[in-house]
Order: sequence, then C-alpha cells, then structure tokens
Amino acid sequence: MAYCITGLSVTPQFAPMFKAINDNGDQYFPEMPGRVWSLKGGYRLTEMTTPPIHSVYHRAKMAGRTKVLPDIFHVMSEICVNHIVRDIIEFYEPDIHQFFSIKLFRTNAEIFDGEYYLLNVCKLLSSIIFEKSSFVRQPVGHGVEIVTPTYPPRRTSHGDTIRNSHLWRESIYLSDFYISEDIYRSYKKYRLKGVDKHNFVPLEEA
Repeated sequence: MAYCITGLSVTPQFAPMFKAINDNGDQYFPEMPGRVWSLKGGYRLTEMTTPPIHSVYHRAKMAGRTKVLPDIFHVMSEICVNHIVRDIIEFYEPDIHQFFSIKLFRTNAEIFDGEYYLLNVCKLLSSIIFEKSSFVRQPVGHGVEIVTPTYPPRRTSHGDTIRNSHLWRESIYLSDFYISEDIYRSYKKYRLKGVDKHNFVPLEEA
C-alpha cells in the first residue's frame, strides 16, 4: 500500500523554523518579483525552468532553539531531508529526484552537523480519482477553479498508474507527496522523525 503525505510534523521538537539566507547572511528573496519560489512542480530544475536551478538557496538560519533536527522537515516551504532519507530514496529511485545541499545555521551562527538537502520530487503522476478522493473544486473567478483538500483526508488512485513508483507528486494537487510501501517501511524501520502519524494517509486503489 502506498501513502499520501499530507504534511510534515507541526510538533515543536520536530518542526524547526528556518529562514533562507544569502551567502552574506542577508535574507534570501526570489529573483523574480511576485513569483512564489517553490520546489513543488514535480519536475527537474535546469537553467531553463521556472524557477531556474541557480535560484535554489543553499543556506538557512534557524529562527528557534531546536537542538537536534528531525530527519525530514521544512526549510521555508521546501522539504529538507538528511542523508538517511536521501539514501533511502536513492536506493529505490536512483538518479530521479534532485537533492540540493544546504548549510543550516543555528541562531548563534554555528553550523548543524550532518548533511542536509532540499528535496525536489521529480516525478509527477495523474493517478488520483477526484470523485473518490477528498477534494473539492472552488471557483476563484474568470472561469478559473482550484482544487483544495477536505477533511478527513482520503486519496484513491488508479493502481496501475503508480506501479513501480516510490516517490511522486500528483498533478491534481501539488502540495502533497506520495511514497511507496517500501519507503514507508524504511521510515518505520529506521524510526525516522518528521512526519506525524495522521499525515500518512493510505492510498486506496480503485
């Protein structure tokens, strides 16, 4: 059984707060005014994509007092993982996803030990069945609709579409990401921290 990850932990000890910074320590801002910088598109970044690969920030400073970082957490709005999570993903889907190395600084400017990466999930599928999942379409004007999730969360997919996939996003709603049972078992085996139990939503198959 695969799982939809509807969010990362908000428990204070597993939800450190960081702000992206430039090399000189100033706060990072996207290069294109008015554009929300994000790694949620489901595709690999290059110099020709939006955002371009050179715009990825490589430093972030803590805005709190967490002493030990979890295995997966947010830096700004992006997913950040340690080398354990990276190695699990690479074992099941080598050379598919992008990992951007990032230096994480404590409030006193000391660097956190260990290797950390911003994760760009580079597989985008369209397997979710809208009518059997907890989504609604909301009009936002000018004939445009957006898809938003409802509670309690339910996700149903065309099973054949996700065969042999281990990590991906769904085109219907890019904020969630999905993992295979193999990655879920690895998460449990190594007792990783960063995703609360209620955020693992079983992916039903039609």
